[in-house]
Amino acid sequence: MPLSFFSLTLLIEILVFLVAIIFLRKLSYDIGKNHLNILGFVWIAWVSLEFWVFGPHSFIHGSQDLQVGLSTHLIALSHLGGNYSHSLAGGTDLASSSLAAGQLVSLERFLLHTLPIWLANSFAQVLGKFVGFWGTYLICRKGIKCTFILSFGLATFFTVSIHYIAVYGTWVHGLGYSLTPISIYLVVFRYGKPYYYSGIAVVALVHAISSSPTHSDISFYSAIAFSGILLSWRRLISIIPAMLIILFTSIINWAESIYAKYLISPLSYRTNNIIQQTDEYTDLIEKLSSLKTMYIEEMILVGFCIATIITQNVLRKFTKLSILFSALFLGLILEQIPWNALGLSVFGTINFFAYMTPSIVIIVIIIVASLVTELSQQKVAVFQPKSIATPVFRQFFVTILLALSISQSFKYKFINLSTWLSEGGISQTQSNLTSLKNNDYWRPKEPFRVVSIPYRLAPQIPIYAGIDTLDGNHSVISNNITQYWMNGILKNYRNIDDSYLGIYDTGVDFKCCERYSVSELVNLNLLGVLNVSHLLSLVPLEGKKIIEVTNFSSKQLPARNTGSTIARFNSYLKQNFSPPPLRVYQLNKYLPRVYVAKKLIKIKNNTTTKELLSLVSDSGLDRVAFVYNSNIKIENFENQEIEIKSFDIKSDKILLKVSSKKVGMIIINVPFSPYWRAESGGKQLNIFPVNLAQMAIIVHPGIDKISLNYSRPNFWSELWKLVFGMKIKNLYSS
Repeated sequence: MPLSFFSLTLLIEILVFLVAIIFLRKLSYDIGKNHLNILGFVWIAWVSLEFWVFGPHSFIHGSQDLQVGLSTHLIALSHLGGNYSHSLAGGTDLASSSLAAGQLVSLERFLLHTLPIWLANSFAQVLGKFVGFWGTYLICRKGIKCTFILSFGLATFFTVSIHYIAVYGTWVHGLGYSLTPISIYLVVFRYGKPYYYSGIAVVALVHAISSSPTHSDISFYSAIAFSGILLSWRRLISIIPAMLIILFTSIINWAESIYAKYLISPLSYRTNNIIQQTDEYTDLIEKLSSLKTMYIEEMILVGFCIATIITQNVLRKFTKLSILFSALFLGLILEQIPWNALGLSVFGTINFFAYMTPSIVIIVIIIVASLVTELSQQKVAVFQPKSIATPVFRQFFVTILLALSISQSFKYKFINLSTWLSEGGISQTQSNLTSLKNNDYWRPKEPFRVVSIPYRLAPQIPIYAGIDTLDGNHSVISNNITQYWMNGILKNYRNIDDSYLGIYDTGVDFKCCERYSVSELVNLNLLGVLNVSHLLSLVPLEGKKIIEVTNFSSKQLPARNTGSTIARFNSYLKQNFSPPPLRVYQLNKYLPRVYVAKKLIKIKNNTTTKELLSLVSDSGLDRVAFVYNSNIKIENFENQEIEIKSFDIKSDKILLKVSSKKVGMIIINVPFSPYWRAESGGKQLNIFPVNLAQMAIIVHPGIDKISLNYSRPNFWSELWKLVFGMKIKNLYSS
């Protein structure tokens, strides 16, 4: 029976651990600071190896760092200003669209603006691991007074103990998780020292420009608070001003992002359809057992920590165990709170358990470092078994610790290598970008959208090349556009509760065949209705309603998995250094961004989403508009005498010039939002949703100009108006 991937990685880790134990037994533990500095740089180079060793062809985690993180910053760099992006997911509020969107100043965007994409990726990965290593070393060596070798061992352990640092998360969460140890050292352990608040200022600034408030901050602040309690309750109270400085600095930089998500989230699919429920007993057990796949090595350290703590006196035992178990279970407790009933539904969508678990690692490291140091100094030896305090035990402990770190690093090397071969490296992204930027012969003159087959192609990448998309969004996605994808576009229904908007989890293996029938993947009629003119794909597609507009030989295929293991490995490896070309397919029929509805049909309010989309699929391309009874007061009509003379799409604005002899309807191929306003000659016009994912305006005779404006409130403008009764320019508009 073949081993599962998890079993295989675990087997590799165990073998490396045993080999490391054998070699580390001969290591001298009287290593000086200079030698450890060299070993530290060697360790950072090793754990970040796959992210830089192949230069422009190096590794990046495709489904996380590329599609969720790095691409988000690329989109922000390419955005021309305003709150609204016409380029993403058919049109969406940019600041609410993804985790890092709306940030005023960003370290990650600075790197991407300054360096080539591959070099920015390498630098960011090395920086994250270095900051995490250095911060942990300072806590142990300077804060707790551990020996050099123990400090080094615990620092190496931290860099491979959190998958947000070891595998992905650099572009998604910035330095948020890596910065936690150095922040604990500067905030908690340096309290009362000279230039204390200078260090706090540095932490506050770096944390503000490189973190994720809804993810890494949950772990960040809880880890600092728990660390303060470990020293004393007085220390926790003393560091509150420092924590507030960090918090307020972060709020200044992230205010627009958080405010936008707060305003847009009630319109999103996740808020409207993901109902928070308290976990059953079995669910809690399942969540705790899931730690084995990501934190199995850390649980070994937790076990040692608990075993050592229970040998101490009652007061020490109670304090440390309380903090340890609070850190372990606080996330689960927060998930049981009925946030919806409290009117805080946005918190009901946060996975507190997953985001807070990384804080356990640094808390355990601090407890272990203090226990081993106390034991070695015989400060509490009266309560300890004498064998624990001996140099032999300390050497054995460091050996186990280093062996765990080394074996974990090999595990992640194996995982990242397999992902690199399967998903491609950063060069595939650069190749796709170059192809889209340099080959524009296929682009229509009028506004259009594309959809990507997400095999080695992030759906957000076309946006950075100046192309509008109907997919690629992540985080707060409009409920209507999500339903349009789930119940209409996708042939295989997928609940998009993970916020990945696109052709994911289709049940199709994109590595096996020479060609794929597009009709088995998506409903092309529904794509065409929403102004999708082309499909982008690395794998060849076929279908009666599409035609390839790129001239590639059928022999130029991505690596297929039909050959022998060695042949597949060689072909995957080769294409990572010579990426396959990007193919472009044009749909036979699609609607423009703005058009006149030829016919209006009112439908019952109890018509289901699937029934509505079935009607749109059948008649939408004929410019028929389907409207719920409650959304419009006029009767059905057809054969309108309206002409759209021109339209212009700008930041937060769409300008129309029309000519109308009778009452009619103009459809704008943009998802409906209550923050859109339409006016003509100073008079407000009614905007309402049609065909689920479009919006429309009733045009009366005499109207010749229409202006649509996106007017979602901005945080600083609203705050300034509240305080001073004045409006100010949107700081995030450029």
